Amino acid sequence: SIQLKIIFLTTFLLLIKCKSNISINEQLGYEKNDILIIVNADDVGMHQDITDGIYKTMEYGICKSASIMVPCPDFYRAISLWEKKPEFELGIHLTLTVTSKKEKTKVYNWKPILPISQVPSLYNQEGYMWHNVNSLLQNVNINEALMELEAQIEKFLATGLSPTHLNGHMSCYSYNSELLKGVLELSKKYNIPIRPKRVKFTWLPNYKNKYTQDGLVFTNSVKFFYNIEGENEDPYIRKMRYYNYLKQLKPGIHEIGIHPGYVNAPILKEFLDNPNIQLNDLSIWSSKETKELINKLNIKVVGHSELQKLQA
Repeated sequence: SIQLKIIFLTTFLLLIKCKSNISINEQLGYEKNDILIIVNADDVGMHQDITDGIYKTMEYGICKSASIMVPCPDFYRAISLWEKKPEFELGIHLTLTVTSKKEKTKVYNWKPILPISQVPSLYNQEGYMWHNVNSLLQNVNINEALMELEAQIEKFLATGLSPTHLNGHMSCYSYNSELLKGVLELSKKYNIPIRPKRVKFTWLPNYKNKYTQDGLVFTNSVKFFYNIEGENEDPYIRKMRYYNYLKQLKPGIHEIGIHPGYVNAPILKEFLDNPNIQLNDLSIWSSKETKELINKLNIKVVGHSELQKLQA
């Protein structure tokens, strides 16, 4: 009857309101004042050296989560490594670009997984992905981009592994409202939590609130330290940037994005913007000193899989 439907709807809305008043920490079974971090390593699959460096970092135990680039050359070998370590979480680093500098693509690059006949706007003149986000945005057809990103999800799922999260290479989906909305819908469709990204535009100011009401789950913050002035001369600068950030964290769940990796191959040394980023992150996040600081600060290290349980 109409009356029963009204009662059901009212109860449903009250449940949503009650849940929204409970912190993510409490929903996960932790104390409200606990500080939780997800340390996630991006760029698995980009190159064998990067994959192996991330794997080594995860073996140390602080970094519990990584993100794989499905179109990249080391994808299948990386999958074979993660199949042997089910406790190592792996998400999808949605990829529509290659690197920040155009000249780097002459050294090393990759293509969309869909053919040019299906997604022509995602290919540059040389037949590869656009080198950076600006080039992508100047040429992209949003429907084609979403087709490619869903194909990347499907290719990952075809391996038999279950992705724990989605995020974007070079924040590829954060700079266009329709693309961001489409990726959020993919997160809902496949029930895979997505990395919230600070959006600097006015067209979608409350997207986190809207999609939280729809059942998506987000961390309270995300932080990256990529290019840091002076670290080539003094790696201590990068380490202290991370340590100072850890010391000022407030209660809640926070993601820290890192980029560890070995850099042995000459082609990779030439391709990367700054190989010291990968080498220093590898050193910092697989060190006894970092683990001791996290324990001293009473920070709890978790993974994306816990968020996924809430989104289910």
